Amino acid sequence: MLEPDCLSLAWVRLKAHEKWVGRSPGLAFVFLKAGSGRCLWRKGSQPLEPGDVLVLNAASGAELRPDTTRQLVFSFFSVNFDDLYPLFSFREIPLLQSISDLFNGVTLYPASRALAAKCHRLLRDAPRELDLDHRGQLLRIAAAILSFEFKNAQPGRSESIPLDGRLSRIFNKLTAAEILALPVTKLAGRFNCSRRHLTRLFHQQFGCSVSSLRMEIRLLRAVCLLRNPELGILEAASQCGFNHRGLFNQCFKRRFGSTPTQWRTAALKGESRRLCPANNEPDCRLRADGLCPWFVKTLDSICLADLTKRRGRSRQCHGLPQSKRAGQRL
Repeated sequence: MLEPDCLSLAWVRLKAHEKWVGRSPGLAFVFLKAGSGRCLWRKGSQPLEPGDVLVLNAASGAELRPDTTRQLVFSFFSVNFDDLYPLFSFREIPLLQSISDLFNGVTLYPASRALAAKCHRLLRDAPRELDLDHRGQLLRIAAAILSFEFKNAQPGRSESIPLDGRLSRIFNKLTAAEILALPVTKLAGRFNCSRRHLTRLFHQQFGCSVSSLRMEIRLLRAVCLLRNPELGILEAASQCGFNHRGLFNQCFKRRFGSTPTQWRTAALKGESRRLCPANNEPDCRLRADGLCPWFVKTLDSICLADLTKRRGRSRQCHGLPQSKRAGQRL
């Protein structure tokens, strides 16, 4: 369910002493055409020139202003990040936290960079009619920027387990459905290795364990299903592999910071906030080091500390290292 003004190109011409503030929910992709000006927000300001590309988060409160003696001409469209989840592959899912954090404020791609030039070329080919071809071309532009950031956000991989051509081919053929459905022993059989070595391979390739990736895929699928108001919460949970609503609510809230019902209500009103983990794991020993999986948008099975308390056992959560963040963040 797209917002009415999403993936719809608009043009703006600002005169001296005027300003523009992005009001659309989600991310605004801005393309500078003529004139000069500045982007102002709470962390400072950035000069703008023709050919520059900006990605603005609506929550940042950023505004564009022309120079006092010149006009500023630009075009823009908006995309709600939530609507793009079905497009992400299982290789990209573990990186969503770093990408989401990167676009939390203002990201500039200067005109001198090849990516900015590519985006402007794609923009010139966008049909004027506000039809499917128009939206598809704008989606290509958003995909080009996201693809660039995904490549630069790849977490550091261990060089102690080099992948030969056979293992690379197996990973390339592996689908999200197979990751969810196949037992770990059968997955290990695909790679002709032990369960322990399979875990090492997954950490090398995706930066997380098999169970973490499975949980992330299931919860992101739940986000997509919950956007359908005719689908019940229990049915959505069942389709995502949760047989107990309490467990589903617990996992969902720890991952997204709200219950499925709260998230659905906000999403249907167009007020769904940026997905972020809840801050209620005081007993997690890896939290201070930034290694807790709730901070990197992946889940290791289910609860970190709560389940260990119930079972009377001490157990350390296994987090992931922070991914490298790319792009010029202002």
